[in-house]
Formats: sequence, structure tokens, C-alpha cells
Amino acid sequence: MSVLKDLLQVRFWVSVAAVLLTVAVVTACGAGTIVWGIAPMDTMGTVGVVAWMLGGFVGARMFAKGKEGVLIPALLVVLVAFGAACLMGLFAEGNAELAGNWLRFGAAVMVGGVLAALIRPKKKRRVKMSGKGRGKSDKRR
Repeated sequence: MSVLKDLLQVRFWVSVAAVLLTVAVVTACGAGTIVWGIAPMDTMGTVGVVAWMLGGFVGARMFAKGKEGVLIPALLVVLVAFGAACLMGLFAEGNAELAGNWLRFGAAVMVGGVLAALIRPKKKRRVKMSGKGRGKSDKRR
């Protein structure tokens, strides 16, 4: 039932959109470096892997923020995002080749989601203030 609850949240779908948007932006930046001659053409596969890994990390971290059990929701976000990308590739006009790099991209998005679940931000420690000046602004005249 928890998975169904996760699927019905707006935050879930915003996280899926964040995955796809991150992948699009990183891929566009990588393609730009190739077109301008900064990077060689054979680096586009690596750019795709990095884009999917970063997208999986960003989307999973965005959805799992503030939750206790984060691995399952993080993987759910990246699976839905990757499934949506595969469906877009299948229904796109022209020949969609899902063979070549898609296995690497799928593994990369999963690694990004797992890293987002495993790397937890440290909790900030509250600094106790001394009794002097508490709640007052420090104005010097």
C-alpha cells in the first residue's frame, strides 16, 4: 500500500520530472561540448551515463528527502523515470534503438538512485547561544 501512496503523491511526479530534466540538461551540455569541438565524439556514451546517474541521484534525493526508508522510494522514482524515457524512445518518430547503450543507462540511473539512498546528509547541530544578546539584533552605533 505504501508504494501506491508514493505513486499518488505530487512530489513523486515532480521528482520523476526532475530526473528527466536533469538528464536532458546534462546531455545537452555534453552535446554542446562535442559540437564546439571541446570533447571528441566518442565521449557521448559517457556523457549519457553521467547524465542518467546524476538524474537518478537528483530525482531520488528530491523524493526521499525527510523519509526514513529511502531505498525503495528512490528506486521507484528512477524506475518510473527510466521506463518513461524508454517509452518515449519507442514511440518517437523514426527508428528508436533501445539496444546499444540502454543497458548502461539503466544501470547508471539505478546506481544514482542507490547512491542517493545511501548518502544521507548530516544533521545540522544547533549551536547554543549564550544568554547575552539572545533574540536581540547586534546593532552597533
